[in-house]
Amino acid sequence: MKDTISKLLLLFLFIMVVFATNAYTQVKVNELRCEYRENPLGIYNIHPRLSWKLIDQKGIRGQIQTACQVLVASTLKHLNKNIGDVWDSEKVISNQAVNTIYSGKALTSNQNCYWKVRVWDVNGKVSKWSVSDLFTRGVLQSSDW
Repeated sequence: MKDTISKLLLLFLFIMVVFATNAYTQVKVNELRCEYRENPLGIYNIHPRLSWKLIDQKGIRGQIQTACQVLVASTLKHLNKNIGDVWDSEKVISNQAVNTIYSGKALTSNQNCYWKVRVWDVNGKVSKWSVSDLFTRGVLQSSDW
């Protein structure tokens, strides 16, 4: 009986590993940009444009982004916990990876915004989160210096 339970447990663990490795798409999100720049400081646009590139690690033809989710957080700690306290776009059906308009809370003077993206591929599989990036809102008033 004990031997049977051990075998079932090993089988269960094996199945979990197989599903865990197949849960994500092979599409990788990289080269995050805000207003066409990497980690820009002093953005004055009240609705910055966010962009990213997709890399299909298996070279599947016809691979596209079918949906995306953008998280923007006030701290890197929040972002690492997947908390978009400034903006969580949630899953948005869109193939647009260029000039996605920031639509979160109003940004304040000299505010740091940490952000990352994940996408869904042509088969509906979600990617892993991109690495984080940063943009900083510009100083809006002389009194903010």
